[in-house]
Amino acid sequence: MHREEELREASSILRISNLILYRFADGTLIEQDIDLLANRIKMTILDLKPDVILTFPPDGVTGHPDHIAISRATEKAVISAEDEYPSSQLPKFFYTSIPHYYDHCQDSGPQNRCLITGKVDISDYRIHKGQALQAHKSQVYSLNRAYPGVMQADFTVIGNYEYYTLVRANGQAIQSTTALNELPTIDLV
Repeated sequence: MHREEELREASSILRISNLILYRFADGTLIEQDIDLLANRIKMTILDLKPDVILTFPPDGVTGHPDHIAISRATEKAVISAEDEYPSSQLPKFFYTSIPHYYDHCQDSGPQNRCLITGKVDISDYRIHKGQALQAHKSQVYSLNRAYPGVMQADFTVIGNYEYYTLVRANGQAIQSTTALNELPTIDLV
């Protein structure tokens, strides 16, 4: 239950008012029926009708089985939900990325990383992000790997941008084949 409390605290810091929890035990998503999980996510998508949907990339960023499972289920849910969206309101679907996660780790990252296609300027929200990350006290090991010092209120490791890969837009898969020298800044709001 403490993980849920941490998430609620982080959500409050980030001013997220509608937190939806499916309450699967940590480490069990990989064991769930992917079709049932995808259908549950699809129903949430259809209920909320978001303009933008974010999930982990297929490697889960860190290789965590829950992150990989939620990525697969979310992508399946998005594709299925698109059939029920008005064509003029189809959501954009992105993978999130922490491009420098493995810079501070002894081990190496996944071999097949997704090509980053855009970034969001979070410079006005870096302190909020740092405080939200601090709320996840049980995740200190992972947080110290991705953001060393943040648990001690050193937010200088938090960059001014969040990075994303556009996966689907207008109901179509997006194929990114070349790296961009100058990533476009995107507005997810």
